[in-house]
Amino acid sequence: MSHKKKKKTAPVHSIVRDMEVTKSYFDKFSEVARKTLQLIELDPALYDKFTKKQKMGFW
Repeated sequence: MSHKKKKKTAPVHSIVRDMEVTKSYFDKFSEVARKTLQLIELDPALYDKFTKKQKMGFW
């Protein structure tokens, strides 16, 4: 008996990939966050105390 092989399906476009944050976007966001803190008269260095994962939660 011969068994038919299943055809491999093409991988579905991942939504996660669309949500990835590029380095340039992250850097620009960090710059804006520091300026915003400065405008409300807080120390911009406060932003640096967050971990990268916490910073990603802002958007």
